[in-house]
Amino acid sequence: ATFTITDKTNNEVMIGYDNYYYEADIYSPTLPSTDSHVVEGKYFTAIDKATEGRLTIPETVTDENGVTYTVTGIANHAFAECSGLTFISVPKTIKDIDTFAFSQCTGLKILKVCVNEPLEVFASTFEGIEDATLYVRRGCLEAYSAAKCWKDFSLIREFPNGDVNLDGEVNIQDVVATVGHMLGNETEPFDV
Repeated sequence: ATFTITDKTNNEVMIGYDNYYYEADIYSPTLPSTDSHVVEGKYFTAIDKATEGRLTIPETVTDENGVTYTVTGIANHAFAECSGLTFISVPKTIKDIDTFAFSQCTGLKILKVCVNEPLEVFASTFEGIEDATLYVRRGCLEAYSAAKCWKDFSLIREFPNGDVNLDGEVNIQDVVATVGHMLGNETEPFDV
């Protein structure tokens, strides 16, 4: 994904496009790896609108100089129109989700949010998403079920005990995912 430096002092970044760049290149099928127009940062490999399957937004990203930044925001239009995405995981480090961030992610089946308190979002943030299940951390169901825009998901559930791959069953695949997680392998979705 792309990222823009938003706080150099605390090494924080926002994932996705900034408004200017997105609007300037909305019709471009491929984007350059860097962009001089982004203020206080650089533009890194954009998410292709044809991206399919599962997407895990990282808690940290590292630039070409080896500097690591905490991902604290999801920018305006960051994953808009990525209709092939079926699963998106939002890390606990996120403090801000901007307008149209997940707009028209029409293929989305699961949105996993690891943030304990529902963030203030806009109606446009999830525009066009239907029949997706919102998974939230245990103990957060009531807050998300009452929060503006979050409550509009067709189904809101807590991360289930034992069902680490969120397929609705506790079985051997969950054991494999758990062992993989312990070994440091990619095992999203996972309640960590």
